[in-house]
Amino acid sequence: MATSALTGAPISGDTDCKPQGLSSPLFSSREMFTLGALSDSTFEYLPKMHILLGGLSPQYANMYTRAMAVVKNSLYFRPMSPKGGDILLTGKLFVSEPTTRTPNILKSESSHLTCFVGGWVGLGAKTFERGNLEIEEARKLTEGCIWAYESTRTGIMPEMFDVVACEDMGHCEWNETAWRLALDPMAITRIPAPSPSLPLSQVKSIGDDVGVFDDLDDLDERDVPGEKKRRQFEETFDSTSGKLDAGVVS
Repeated sequence: MATSALTGAPISGDTDCKPQGLSSPLFSSREMFTLGALSDSTFEYLPKMHILLGGLSPQYANMYTRAMAVVKNSLYFRPMSPKGGDILLTGKLFVSEPTTRTPNILKSESSHLTCFVGGWVGLGAKTFERGNLEIEEARKLTEGCIWAYESTRTGIMPEMFDVVACEDMGHCEWNETAWRLALDPMAITRIPAPSPSLPLSQVKSIGDDVGVFDDLDDLDERDVPGEKKRRQFEETFDSTSGKLDAGVVS
């Protein structure tokens, strides 16, 4: 019986004994692909190794070509920005087992470690003579990282960050309402719970200040988290003593 090289324990089942290579992990129903942490150097060295070997082996050129086809179709996205910059970033692709019939999901989360991609695409375009289109993509990817640096008060790009992906890569107007709701969908829950003396109109005013009620003209009391607390306050208020039952409302 085969044993584990790590623990020495017996391994049961034929599937554990078969060479797996670079295939998906056993029994994995969902995987994540990125050009960032834990995979960046793998892709970075494909054109570099081709150059170091003088092109004597087609292995790295083939690997780069196959990788780029997936990267361009599945990882590129244009982030929505206030100035509408024609820039690109790469995200995280979550892939499910085909038998689950769950669609692949591209999360518009990027990271500092993916900033090599602009240079990588440019180097690959020149090395493998892939044309000016990829040179332009390399420029947009580089501009995307510059934008990420310039978007912070410190001028330092975050290690990881979320943005809103444009639906149309060719045309993308800034929509602050969509941006707020996508990046901070729970903002409304941090509005202070209304007290008995705080009217709904003032709650709306607070919401307008943080942008969570934009374009929501039909807002009423039932839509406001915290309004339930307000009613609980009113119901538990002791009119004779003027005190609240603090144990009822958390």
